Amino acid sequence: MKKSEFPLKHHILEGKKEVWIVCNSSITAKGIPAIMKKYYPDYTACLCSEDRLEDIKNGLF
Repeated sequence: MKKSEFPLKHHILEGKKEVWIVCNSSITAKGIPAIMKKYYPDYTACLCSEDRLEDIKNGLF
């Protein structure tokens, strides 16, 4: 598994087994399940805006 090559801007919350992914388009959103199976099969995908991702990275969420 090559997690460092994940193709979208994201942040991983290991304790919750969540991958927060910036998604600004419905086309991208449709492909996320396939990407998650490849890179993070045991994690839950959570979609967010770039602003929310920064909050998550800073521990504000």
